[in-house]
Amino acid sequence: MPQRSTALALGLLLSLLPIASIAAPAEKTVGERPRIGLVLSGGGARGLAHVGVLKVLEENRIPVDVIAGTSAGSIIAGLYAMGLPAADIEKIILGIDWNEGFSDTSDRRYRAFRRKQDDLDILTTLQAGLDIDGVRLPKGLLQGQRLELLLKRITTGAEPIDDFDQLPIPFRAIATDIETGDRVVIAEGDIARAMHASMAIPGVYAPVEIDGKLLVDGGLSSNLPIKAVRDMGAKLIIAIDISTPLLTADELTSVLSIAEQVSSLLTQNTVTQEIKYLGADDTLITPDLKDYSAADFDRAAEIIAIGEKATRNSLDKLSRYRIDAERYRNYRNDISHQPPLTPIIDAVVISTNSHLSQARLANYINLRPGDRFDRAQLEEDISYLYGLGYFSHISYQLDKDTDDGQTSLLIDVRKKDWGPNYLRAGVAMSGDFSGSNKINLAIGLLATEVNALGAEWDTQLGFGERSGIVSEFFQPISAASNYFVAASIRAQQRSVNRYRDGNTLLTARLRERQVAVDAGRQFGNRAELRVGIARSSSRADITTGPPQPTTNSEDGAYRLRFTYDTLDNPNFPHRGSYGQLFLSSSKSELGADANVDLGSLSLYKAGRWGNNILLGNFSYSDTINNRSSLPNLFQLGGFLNLSGYAQDELGGAYTALATLAYYRTLNHYFIKSAEIPLYIGASIEAGNAWQTRAQIGFDSLIHAGSVFIGADTYIGPIYIAYGFNNEGRQSSYLFLGRVF
Repeated sequence: MPQRSTALALGLLLSLLPIASIAAPAEKTVGERPRIGLVLSGGGARGLAHVGVLKVLEENRIPVDVIAGTSAGSIIAGLYAMGLPAADIEKIILGIDWNEGFSDTSDRRYRAFRRKQDDLDILTTLQAGLDIDGVRLPKGLLQGQRLELLLKRITTGAEPIDDFDQLPIPFRAIATDIETGDRVVIAEGDIARAMHASMAIPGVYAPVEIDGKLLVDGGLSSNLPIKAVRDMGAKLIIAIDISTPLLTADELTSVLSIAEQVSSLLTQNTVTQEIKYLGADDTLITPDLKDYSAADFDRAAEIIAIGEKATRNSLDKLSRYRIDAERYRNYRNDISHQPPLTPIIDAVVISTNSHLSQARLANYINLRPGDRFDRAQLEEDISYLYGLGYFSHISYQLDKDTDDGQTSLLIDVRKKDWGPNYLRAGVAMSGDFSGSNKINLAIGLLATEVNALGAEWDTQLGFGERSGIVSEFFQPISAASNYFVAASIRAQQRSVNRYRDGNTLLTARLRERQVAVDAGRQFGNRAELRVGIARSSSRADITTGPPQPTTNSEDGAYRLRFTYDTLDNPNFPHRGSYGQLFLSSSKSELGADANVDLGSLSLYKAGRWGNNILLGNFSYSDTINNRSSLPNLFQLGGFLNLSGYAQDELGGAYTALATLAYYRTLNHYFIKSAEIPLYIGASIEAGNAWQTRAQIGFDSLIHAGSVFIGADTYIGPIYIAYGFNNEGRQSSYLFLGRVF
């Protein structure tokens, strides 16, 4: 995505604002003076200049009787229409982390446990739909879920008002009908949704459906909505144009700049048409923002100051709109109201086009009839529901019945229109710059909403070093239960190396087949316990090294797996924990060649201070009964896994590893336009692999370390590292894919 296009999208995220509330306005009059209208255009971060304009208007006692805005301007206009003064808006803006809003991805703490486990495979988070008609793509890179929740938060108190003329200052948001290209003036409905529609950049955000129309950014049809304000009865108009200027011939140097120019031309043409509605007594203010882009949120204070300066330079003309102190005080009193009382919820109504049952959806909503409305609780509930990964949009609205006065909480859950079957792909690569390279490709198909209880069928095909198929059917027991059953099959093959003194002794191609049935329980979205039975067979054929007979083995085992996951990021964790305990007991009565018990434990803990992160890891694997055959061989070696060795160079019936990794986020990005963070770090490690329990001891530990640089990209983490150990081994590594 071009940097400035991304910037424009970010610029529209003026929704990360604290709560502002209003009550229904009193009847307003303007006496004998003409009605004054304010017009705020779109323009991303450049739209912060509107706040400076409002500050100067208030300082000079210039009232605003009607207001309209497009895109970023609709946010500022909507807030001002609700009675929020400019000084409060300025405080809000200067405290915003603008990057936070440009994402639909749920904070990982809200994701369903199965979606968290999706993070741990090599598939990317990018997905397409798949049905009998072929591949389907979403209508935008973002669906606007987090954006609209934030917009709902800042419009607290406006829910009972669905006529924008009933706001303290009558308001209009401008959008574009993507089907016809026509301008759409939104004058009623949910104000947060109106703002969302006004700023839904085509291609970046999916269109917003209102009254049967698919609406996108209003800048395509009316970036400076002068006519809309004129139609609201304004006799005098103050119009603020902060549109991005056209590039010069010298600046048109790439396909990206040409694409940006096309977008700017469309916007500027609408501005030119709207300016025709200005009269001699109206005022057009164009802040000098030539040195600021739509992404310059970190320069918010400067942009606000430029808006102030431009407005002060126009005071000679604006002074005619000024009213005396007493009238202005009365005006401010009229548009400033105390927040309404938090209502009692009389009914909770969930509507959906999803295949999930109402009971399954309702299980995520903790507000009940008789409860006082709690916005924070509802937003958290919606975030957990959205974290299932099935929905494009979940919205809510408070509806007060005019007849009986009862308040209903209406929750609308919309499934992804490119689902419910999702296709993903991924790649992983590891190499040590000595010719030992492994590449894996994978394609995954996830079928969701298989039935009303939320069953899933997850299948992955692998190609390359690890090839084959893994497929699992997951079935919840009931709508309100965390218990489940699962059945899976696995047929894979991979290469396994045996080493001696740093040299490859032999290479075997290991072919494995397995069927398994599990029953288990999920503990919220943090943990999962499974118990089950697995029946498997394997065959190892020597492909390189001294000739040896083919090894065949059969296994049947009871197994238990407990997994705990609260990491905030599986690639470069900043906070949280991860742990997994796995126990397997092979029994001859289940078809195993021998009775063998296996166990492994892995623990991770991450902590952060500032830009500094520490990640600790301890893992231990044990072959009880002291029997290790090729399929059950535990392995160590490679980056952060006893660095300096080749990947999986050490093997044995027992392994132990302790690692402490330090890494630091840098103040710049690997790819700046995509905001891909860059890390630099180092590790210290200790561990070994042993063939017998008697060999285990501190004196036999191998000590290792590494230094590395990494980037958290859209296709997975990338690492370049150098590792070494006290056995004199050293190696350089290149990884694409998770190593933690």
